[in-house]
This record gives sequence, structure tokens and C-alpha cells, in this order.
Amino acid sequence: MDVEFTVPWTEDLVMAAQRHIVKDLSRRYRPWFLIAALTLGAVAIAGYVHQNPVVGFLWLVLAACMVSISLLGPGMLVGRLKQNVQAHFRKFGSYDVVFRIDDDGISTKTPTAHSRMTWDKFETLWCLPDIWILYVTKRSFDILPADKVAGEVGDFIVEKVRANGGEVK
Repeated sequence: MDVEFTVPWTEDLVMAAQRHIVKDLSRRYRPWFLIAALTLGAVAIAGYVHQNPVVGFLWLVLAACMVSISLLGPGMLVGRLKQNVQAHFRKFGSYDVVFRIDDDGISTKTPTAHSRMTWDKFETLWCLPDIWILYVTKRSFDILPADKVAGEVGDFIVEKVRANGGEVK
């Protein structure tokens, strides 16, 4: 297979990927924050029981902070990421990215850079309704609009990622 297509690189496309990533992080780490908060709450109650209300109060405040972080953290993170994305697009504007998908890997070409990744570099592929996210590492990824990789192209990408030991979600 040898396919080339152009994707308008817009703020909406990048923010769609960021929202999915933060949602996944929240789903994975929120239970740990809540468990830690419950543990700290139990320590706070123990502090009150053992006639040391000051220590108990401090543990209770720490537990409340953990709950606040687990509940408010994802929203604050999305807000910060949105500021970063907006700053990027204010500086560079929207531009077109040319993707070339072939048997060896994926090439991307922007007005300022060109890169090539072989299939064995991709660790994870998220197939979401609006976008596909191809992870090279936990912090490095390519974003493909789902409509551009529908059908045979999408099947080819899934097959290549799996054949090289990658995970498809």
C-alpha cells in the first residue's frame, strides 16, 4: 500500500487528541488519588481518636487536597494544554500536514519539517470515533483524522501496528 493525503492541522484537531489523552490519564490515575485520600482520611480519624486533633486536622486537610486534585486536576490540565495549543497556533497558524503511509512506515511533511517513522516504532494505536492517535512513546504521537484512515487504509495501519508488536485500542 502507498497512500498520501493532506490533513489541515488545526487547533480543533489537536485539542480533540489532548482531551482523549487527559480523559485516559484521569481514568487510570483517579482511583489511586481517591484511595490515597481515603487512607489519609482514616489517618485523620485515628488522629482525632487518639486525642491529637491538630495532627488529625492536618491529615484531614491533606486528604481533602488529594480529593480536590483527583476531581479538579483533569479540568485544570485540559485548560493548560488548551493554552499551549492556542499559543502554538497563534505563533505558527494552521497549516497542512502531508501524511504518506506505505509498507515501511509513515512519513509526515509540514512546511518546516519532514519525519519518517517505521512501523516498529509505534507502541499503541487508539482508534477513536473522530481521530486515531498513533503513539511512538507515552508523550510522542501522531494524530490522524478518522475519516482519512477509514476502510482499507485503517485496516492496513491496524495490521502493521499489530504485526510489529504494537497494541491497538
